[in-house]
Amino acid sequence: MDFLLLSSTSTPSDSSSEGASPETETSAWTFLRLLRVSLQTVTALLTVLGNGFVLGAIAYLRSSRWKQKQKTRKYANGSGAGSSGPHTSVLLNAFVVNLAVADLLVGLVVQPLMITTLIAKDRWYFGESSCVMYQVFIFWLCSASALFLCIISIDRYIGVTRPLHYSLIMTRCRRIVFICGVWAFSLTLTLCSLLISPPQQEMPELYCVVTTKLGNIVATAVGTFFLPCIFVLIAYGRIYQVVRAKRKQERRAENGLSELRMHRGGSGHTNTNAVEAAKFRKQRSEERRVGKECRS
Repeated sequence: MDFLLLSSTSTPSDSSSEGASPETETSAWTFLRLLRVSLQTVTALLTVLGNGFVLGAIAYLRSSRWKQKQKTRKYANGSGAGSSGPHTSVLLNAFVVNLAVADLLVGLVVQPLMITTLIAKDRWYFGESSCVMYQVFIFWLCSASALFLCIISIDRYIGVTRPLHYSLIMTRCRRIVFICGVWAFSLTLTLCSLLISPPQQEMPELYCVVTTKLGNIVATAVGTFFLPCIFVLIAYGRIYQVVRAKRKQERRAENGLSELRMHRGGSGHTNTNAVEAAKFRKQRSEERRVGKECRS
């Protein structure tokens, strides 16, 4: 979605150039511009509805779990025992929430202006300052969205490879630092790119053009789409390999334990293999518990 957004930003069309006949303009509007407007409208609606649903679902789950936790604490206090989850449970969905907020802002701010510009035949009627802010929002939100995808893949990788130390590695402070760092770093990249290649304006009809230089276009596409995509694919590929190896290890331990019971005739004697199998099963149960807390 971000690559589609950056590759279809408003540029002066060939149909509005001098010497173009009305028939050519009508044909271009019918077959190209109307298609782009329809595609951008559908994409904006899906972006707003999808990310709004994600935020609403997370808010509902947190509220219902909060009520359930309050009831549990009430009964626990009555029995003289208390239970509380880890401190990191407050921000377990923080990365997903920030990703949804970034994409929701794209659907609410950037894409409506893009659709309006397409309908107006690429002309910009909102002023020079609005054009600059439009460019800032495009690069800022798209960069933040791509970086949050990378951070989420890192978070999942740590949860799979280091489940027993996950709460010690991904603490509350580190999550807050990651979130603030992503927004600040993406904004810094945006301002630097705009200073290097400021928005272009052509008079007397004002156009708001992101960039027409091939080098800037390639750098933007690589930095906001291809590199994050490759990073996420590598991270989730590594996660798949780790999970697959753990599955094989678990099956080998279960097979060894069953063979040991068959040789021992079901007696209570143990040896080194039995102890290792018991330790492995205990570790797996702890990993499942941490996984449930991560998904909560």
